[in-house]
Amino acid sequence: MMGKFRTNLSLQTFLPLVLATQSLRTDAFEKFDVGDTPAVVKKELADGTTGEFIDRDRLDVVLGTRLEEEDVRSQSLRVMVYNTTPTQTLGRRMERRVSRAGALVVGIGNDSPAVGRCVVSGTKEKLETKTAKYFQQFFHCQTKIGESVRSDLELRVGSDFEKLFLPP
Repeated sequence: MMGKFRTNLSLQTFLPLVLATQSLRTDAFEKFDVGDTPAVVKKELADGTTGEFIDRDRLDVVLGTRLEEEDVRSQSLRVMVYNTTPTQTLGRRMERRVSRAGALVVGIGNDSPAVGRCVVSGTKEKLETKTAKYFQQFFHCQTKIGESVRSDLELRVGSDFEKLFLPP
């Protein structure tokens, strides 16, 4: 903690991260250099120079199942993602996170009314699964008992998630 660290993380995010990783063994980590993969593409910028950028679709292929939660993948629950905000592509952004965790996203759509905080809904039994608990823990979702025809769980994205992508 006393060393010099350069990060764009806030202190309230950085400190818990340091404390959580302090007890991890070094052999529990795997180094993965994205720079040496097809996920990094060169694009020409407006001033005529070129820069390297990460292509998200290629990154999904390169990462494969590396970031999946074993419990989430093994449950194989079908999840429908709804964007309740006016920000376009927010449902797709959440879908990437849900898919990378190992859940099976069966669709993305828009819905109203707008919610402030992420809401995961499903039957009482489905809300007790490790997948629903994962959404509560990592996306800070509230739970709501309800039925869905197309999926086991419905995930409604709210303004709390939207704030991550809006300019300050």
